This record gives sequence, C-alpha cells and structure tokens, in this order.
Amino acid sequence: MAGATSVSASNGSSTSGSLPGSTNKVLPPLIISVKPDSGPTPGGNTVSIIGLGFTNATAVAFGPTPATSFTVASYETINAVVPPGPRGDGTVSVRVTGSQGISNTMSYTYKAHPVIDNATPNNGPPTGGNTVIITGSGFANATSVTFGSISATYFTRVSDTQIDAIVPPGSSSSTVSVHVNGPGGISNSIPYIYAIPVINAISPTSGRVAGGNTVVITGRGLLDVTSVTFGSNHASFTIVSDTLIDAVAPPRLNGIGTVSVYVTGPGGITSNGIPYSYNQIGPVIGTISPTSGPIAGGNTVVITGFGFTNITAVTFGSNPQIPTPFTIVSSTVINAVVPPGPSGGGTIPVYVIGSISPTSGPVAGGNTTVITSSGFTNATAMTFNLTSTSFTITSNTVINAIVPPGPSGGGTVSVHVTGSSGTGTVTYTYTLAPIVTRLTPAAGPIAGGNTVTITGSNFSNATAVTFDGILASSFAILQPTQIVAVAPPTTAVKVASVVVTTPGGSSTPGPGSEYGYTTAPSTISVSPALGSTAGGDTVTIISSGFRGTTSVDFGTTSATSFTVFSNTEINAITPAHSIGTVPIVITSSGGTNSTLSFSFVMPPVLTLIAPTSRSAAGGTVVSITGQNLASSLNVNFGHTAVVPTSIIDDNTVTAISPAGTAGVIAVTVTTAAGTSNGLPFIYVM
Repeated sequence: MAGATSVSASNGSSTSGSLPGSTNKVLPPLIISVKPDSGPTPGGNTVSIIGLGFTNATAVAFGPTPATSFTVASYETINAVVPPGPRGDGTVSVRVTGSQGISNTMSYTYKAHPVIDNATPNNGPPTGGNTVIITGSGFANATSVTFGSISATYFTRVSDTQIDAIVPPGSSSSTVSVHVNGPGGISNSIPYIYAIPVINAISPTSGRVAGGNTVVITGRGLLDVTSVTFGSNHASFTIVSDTLIDAVAPPRLNGIGTVSVYVTGPGGITSNGIPYSYNQIGPVIGTISPTSGPIAGGNTVVITGFGFTNITAVTFGSNPQIPTPFTIVSSTVINAVVPPGPSGGGTIPVYVIGSISPTSGPVAGGNTTVITSSGFTNATAMTFNLTSTSFTITSNTVINAIVPPGPSGGGTVSVHVTGSSGTGTVTYTYTLAPIVTRLTPAAGPIAGGNTVTITGSNFSNATAVTFDGILASSFAILQPTQIVAVAPPTTAVKVASVVVTTPGGSSTPGPGSEYGYTTAPSTISVSPALGSTAGGDTVTIISSGFRGTTSVDFGTTSATSFTVFSNTEINAITPAHSIGTVPIVITSSGGTNSTLSFSFVMPPVLTLIAPTSRSAAGGTVVSITGQNLASSLNVNFGHTAVVPTSIIDDNTVTAISPAGTAGVIAVTVTTAAGTSNGLPFIYVM
C-alpha cells in the first residue's frame, strides 16, 4: 500500500493540521461572504470577496460573466469590479476559480437604478415644507431623495413608481436637481425651482366677464412682483405688502370660464396658480327708444341696460332664430336695427337671456339657480339639456329654478327659458363630486396648525375643507388634483375624516382621507439593541404613536432609511456611527421620544482557534480568540451555525463543533455587528 501523506491548509504564515490522504494538495477556494452583496445593474462598483484559499485565484465570475477586473489582496480577500448584469433586477452566483478548482458560490443581486419621469409640483417656496409627488420607476428600495445636495425632510415610498417627498429649505429663486438614490445607484435628475412669489388665496374667486372688479391676492414674497395675469391677460395691480396685492380683473374676451391667476416675480419666476371664474352678469334691458316704429322695420333703436359686453343676439318677437343686426356701444348700450314686423302691426317684446348663478353644481341636481334677464313675466317652460324642471318667476328679470339631475360624467349643458317672446339660452355645468385619495402627512398634532397636502380629483372651485366637520384653519387650491390645508386643532387623539366640498358636492370619507391626530410617540422596545459601527443593520422599534413619523435618528445621525409599518411598529436602517451607546430619537407630527437606546459595536475579528482540527463526528470544544466577541450570536463551522457554549469576555468564546465531512472549513463568529473573518478548521475522518 502506498505510504500515507497529508493534506494541509495554509494562510501564508502558518499551516493547518493534516488529515490522511494520498497526495499533498491545496483545496479549492472557499467563499464566506461578498460585501456588498448587491449593486447597480450597469456594474462598475467594487466588491470584496471574503473567504480562504484565494492566493492562486485565476478567475472571478458573476453568473456567466467574468468580473471586469479583480485583485487578490490576500489569502482571504479578493477585490473585484462587478461586470454589467441582467436588465432590471436579478441575482447571480459569484464563483472564484483557483489552481485547484472552483469555489462554492455566493449570491450577488443586481438592482436597477431608479428613474424619475416627473415631479409635481416642480416649484415651491424657499422655506420648503411642501409635498412633491415624484413618479418614475425603481423606487421600491429607494434610500434617499435629494434636492440639490440636501436630503428631503421626509419621504414615503408609495409604490415602485411613486414617492412623496417633503421639500427641504432652499435658496430663493434657485433651481436644483432632484435625485432618487437606491441600491442600484442614483437616478437621473429633474429640476425643482425654489420660487417666490407664492399665492395662498384670492378673494373673491369669481367676477364679471367684463372685469373691472378688485381681486385681493394673499400669499408671500409679493413685494417685488412685476406682473399679475388672469389666464393670459395682464391685470393692473397695487402691491400693498409682501403678503397682499390688490388686482383689477381684466375682461375675458372668451366669455364665461375659469382661468388661473398668477403673479410673476424678478427673473420671470411665476407663482402657483389659483382658479378664478368669470361669470356673465346680465344682460338686463332697462329701456328701449323709440318704443315704436314702421312695420317695414329698418329703423334703429337704442337699448339701454347692463351686461351687454358679450351679447350674441337681439331678437324682436317670438323667433330667436332670426336675430337682428346690432352694435354694442358699451356694456350698457346697444344700437339695434329693427326687423320687419307683423303685417297687421302690433306690440312685441325684445327678448334677451342673461346670467345664471351659480354656473355649476352637483351631478345629482336638486340645488337652486337664479337666472337673470328680461321678459320673464310670461315664461312657460325651462329645460336643462332637454330635461324639464320646476321654476318660479320672481320678477320680469329673475327666475329661480330647481336644477334637475345631469349626465353621470358631468359636463356643460344648455339651459333654455321659453316664453311668449321666444326662447333664451345660457350654459350650466354639472360638476363631479370631489374625491380624496391621499393625505400627506396623514397625521399631525392635536394642536393643529400643520400643513396637510390633500391629493385627489375634482377640487376646482372648492369652497370648504373640513376635518371631522371642523373647518380647516385655511386652505388653497394648488391644482384640480391638489389642495393644501392647515389642520384645525382638536381635543383628543383620534382619526378624522377630511372632506372637500365644491359646487359638485362633498367628498366621501374613506381610507385615503383619514387623518390621525397624534401625541408624541411612546416607545416599548428595540430589537436588536446593538449593531455594527458600519451601519446597515435593520432594527425593529415597537411602541405607539408612530403615525406621521418624520424622522428616526441614532444620536444626532439620521437613520439611513426607515419604514412605518403601522402606528406601533417602525423598521429603521442604522447609519454608520462611532462606537458607543446613543439614544434613538423618534420625531413624529405629534412630538419627539428618545427613551430607547442603541449600542454601536465594532465587527468581530478572529486571531486564533484551538484546536485547529478534530474528528468529523463533531463534539469538540473549540476555543476562539479575537476581538469584539462579547455580543456573539453564532459560531459558524462552514455553513453550520451553533450557539456559543460560553462567552468568556470580549476576546474569547467557546463552541462545540458540529458533525461535518472531512476537509477544511472556515470558522467564523457572527455578532450583532456582523460576521468575522474566517480561520481554517480541519475535519478529520
């Protein structure tokens, strides 16, 4: 029989024990971990492969693709540049090839970098605090949102395609780039403008088509405004203060309709827009002169009254389809050419229909409108889009009508009044009821006073916002899908329904409209209570009052990220931090709590194990020496973890070896701060 030889494992300075074999040989490389174990899809980042037997490594592969490059740093470490990975997210196996074979595998995950498509709104006040809705893709694992070099005050991952971010303060009139950061890298950028001026509200919110009335604009940053526009029409204005402007509404040549009021500051920076409705008032006929003329017609009469600016027709008699030529002299005077009259002569009325107020209402109908005009004394019928309705003739110039139900999808219809003098027409808009889908933040202190962004639809011309029936302290319509409101105070912790009211009705309470009135959070436990100084550990905090949490800090350092799972649970990723124990500071819309603490400890380091070889049957007490071992959770014999039999001090632990197979494995220790380097241990048959 051939003589016995030995198999050994060497780390360059010492050689492991031996076991029976037929030849002297070095075993294949052994991978213990890959750090980090994820990165961007394009690759290009560097990872450290930790293990044993790397001295003669000849290749490193990520799945089927060779590493872009790699360097053997030591017997235990390879630094490799990650090659490009599969499109989108995906996990591959990392392998090291050496002179004696191919190693075991470890997983590495490619993560797609986030992509931003849009940010709404794309401007806001330099003080920040407003909510920006960021849409795109790859947001599920986003770790931060930045405005220029400053992190968002707070952000919520709504879905893989949407993030809601609270804007941090910035420099007035500056434009910054918004980025979303994730494990897959940094997104493209989209611009955001810290813009002043800002409009909070206007009063009144409607007026005559002819304009000329004063509209009071309130907001901030108004002192240096250079122009005020109603839609595309410039208005004359007076700057009263930094928060107040008096503007004269210009006429709207297109007649009835809604436009946005904007103010523009230095450098052409334009504010947010606030809706303003032009409502036709009149026309009403006061006198006609002369009041008689020849049957052949052709003479001119002067009609006086008001609301004539946008008159489209003047009729004599009962046929409104045959209008007469006329000239609008002013908003109070019309010159009209009398058409031929009845062959036998006679008296006929001049008929004109004017305004309807309000000009819109709910699809369900049932509300009352006031129609002004002239010649209503003998009105016989009224219809809304061919649907008859009841009405009351108040005078020759005023009718009160009950609006019938309208089309289910809303829309503008024609209102007809029929009388002995003919038929007149004006328009009326059926408006869909508002819908509230989300509140940001969804909680705040019982004292109120904080700003809540309400997202949904059909918010144009909103007349009220309530929190459980209590009017918001103030509110402003930013756009048809967004309102900002100041929460009113309440007396106790509760969940309130936020309701928006418009001419189309009131929103229906639902999960997306629930607002939590909260107090400061109280804490019960944190697990684990210690972790690595390198950060990256996930800790679970159990307590109450977490609704509306805006920040989690470890000492004075913000958590890398955190997720509020419920009112009683938060998961936070620890930041890098120096060694020591610090308070966990949780700040919510209801206050701050810092009663829990977290200890940052150094990762474990192994220097010696004894013995270095024993029977593959296991059962051997192994003493492990190193540093930072006091918080040891497991001792790992290859891929088999065992609980330490004793933790003697910060430098020594012991464990009983489990059963294994003949060969060399790596012994590592896992603590709350991570897993140590590996030392070789030989299982002997």
